[in-house]
Amino acid sequence: MTDREPLAVSLYFWLQALASVAVSLVLVFLFLGRLTNLADGASFLIEAPSETGGATGAGVTKDEVRELLLDALADLAANLQKN
Repeated sequence: MTDREPLAVSLYFWLQALASVAVSLVLVFLFLGRLTNLADGASFLIEAPSETGGATGAGVTKDEVRELLLDALADLAANLQKN
């Protein structure tokens, strides 16, 4: 038995404990995300149309955007209730 063996065993157990804590934290954050409906895939990004491409015109009003989002959320809720 050399002097390095206890250090290697101790290092192994510390790394194992660190990995266990990391997995536990990931599971806790995933649970909290599901609990608060902030799970991955539930967020979206709205970008302004580019000058070079896309539809031409005056743009969309806030009310139109609100209606589109409400329709999309209603469809999502209906699909979730079916499953």
